[in-house]
Amino acid sequence: MRKLIWQLYPSYLLIICLSIVAVMLYISFSFKSFYLNKYEEELKIKALLVKPLITANFDNREAMAKICRRWREDVPLRITVISHDGNVIVDTDHDVSFMENHESRTEITTAKKNKRYGSAIRYSTTLQQNMMYVVVPIMRNTQIIAFIRVAIPTTDIDNVISTLIAKIIIVLILCAICAIIISLIVANKISGPIEELEQGAEKLAQGDLSTRLSVSKFKEISSLAETMNKMAAQLEHKIQQVVQQRNEHEAVLASMVEGVFAVDQHARILNMNQTAQTFLQVESTDIKGKSVEEVIRNEELKQLVKKAILSSDTIEEDILLGDKEKIVQTRGIILHDQGNNVIGTLVVMNDVTRLRKLEKMRREFVANVSHELRTPITSIKGFVETLMDSDLDDKPQVQRFLKIIARQADRLHFIIEDILTLSRIEQGVEIEEISLFPSSIREVLENAIQMCEVRAKEKHIDIFLKCPQEKMEGNINPELLEQAIINLIDNAVKYSPADRKIDVEVSKRESSLKIDVKDEGRGIPPEHIPRLFERFYRVDKARSRELGGTGLGLAIVKHIIIAHKGEIKVQSEIDKGSIFSIILPK
Repeated sequence: MRKLIWQLYPSYLLIICLSIVAVMLYISFSFKSFYLNKYEEELKIKALLVKPLITANFDNREAMAKICRRWREDVPLRITVISHDGNVIVDTDHDVSFMENHESRTEITTAKKNKRYGSAIRYSTTLQQNMMYVVVPIMRNTQIIAFIRVAIPTTDIDNVISTLIAKIIIVLILCAICAIIISLIVANKISGPIEELEQGAEKLAQGDLSTRLSVSKFKEISSLAETMNKMAAQLEHKIQQVVQQRNEHEAVLASMVEGVFAVDQHARILNMNQTAQTFLQVESTDIKGKSVEEVIRNEELKQLVKKAILSSDTIEEDILLGDKEKIVQTRGIILHDQGNNVIGTLVVMNDVTRLRKLEKMRREFVANVSHELRTPITSIKGFVETLMDSDLDDKPQVQRFLKIIARQADRLHFIIEDILTLSRIEQGVEIEEISLFPSSIREVLENAIQMCEVRAKEKHIDIFLKCPQEKMEGNINPELLEQAIINLIDNAVKYSPADRKIDVEVSKRESSLKIDVKDEGRGIPPEHIPRLFERFYRVDKARSRELGGTGLGLAIVKHIIIAHKGEIKVQSEIDKGSIFSIILPK
């Protein structure tokens, strides 16, 4: 695989070359237009200067001819006097008897129409070369009686313009060479830290959590490196905790530090160790001979003891103790004496609260973070690449991209807390903690589309936003709703063929807002739609993994919409596409 710089630099070179060509074409056109206008204005002035002399001697052809020849000697011009009906009266460069009627000439017809002047650049059949003509009418009693036409060959103009353009081209080529060298240096400085970041990230992905990414002098790359270093440190810490917990469990089994108590067949306490007393919050040490009903207050544990006494098999359950904050793995095992007679039941309690929470946290963390971090990281990379492709002197454009990158870096910083919040939302425990406030729907949708444009452009997919009102607002959490829209658009891009389009449309109802994300993808079979929003459910598992999906995107969308007290619906037709509709209360 080629290095990043050589993947990016050809595009820089192409942009520079295209820019140079565009500038040359623009300058050529501009200068040619400028000089043509300049020469035309000069010809017009000369025609107006000679006009009084011709008008005064209009009835004397010889006098007019002398005046024209004298002007011809002073100024290298072709001067022609033409009657109102197009016949040539005087011409300084050609015998008028051999000249055809000029009434249909462009410059004559223009001057007749506006009665001020006319101009044209055309091929002269008389002189057999391209000429610039300017005509002014001779008026008598508001009527045109003749025309004075002055002309020069365009070869002189073309030579001046060509010389000037040649000099400009040389300057532009020198500028292009400098720009190419500078862009190569800049691209190398930017791609170097990114390549180092990529190598470090690959080590982290391979399980080397002790690796720490070097901090670049670029703020955006530095923020990303610091965030990934924090993530690696937290993962390493969590894994160490899990390993430590496992070692603690092994030590407990070896030294019998589990909570243990024994009861006889009449459910009277035979013995209870200190750990069990701590678990059950039993303060008295004189508990032998007392019934389970007197000593134990937890109803689940009482029921487990009764079942274990009556059963010949091992009974095992997880029981919540205290204020349901401690999870105790409890086993009820039949006790036999040496004669294999049943004498009671042994209850072994192991505090697995921390282990269960860590296991749950680890599963949800790995699953959700792998999905949720992908979009902002891809977005950051995309806008960094866009910056490298862009003109860094365009400060407003650069500033806009940097703000987007900064926002995504902030998203990475808070992503773990957001995922834990979404997990609580799914369980229906802390929905009220999600803050909803009036915000611009259009701004949320524009941000979401902007985050997905890089990936969409790779497949030549256009994303269109249809929002009827600029200031349409909804009672929403902008960050969560933006993430939901990003997930829907990202799925649409993934599962749509190239050269298609995606429509994001907002419509207003009496008591709700409806946001539709329409694609032209392969569609979803009807039998899959009811389970579409389940965690880890995939319509096409192989294709989903190939495209980088985790099966969590739509589940997250569903619970974000639930947090907004809204609903989400799906309409789909095979080979025609799908419509995901979000309905939010106003």
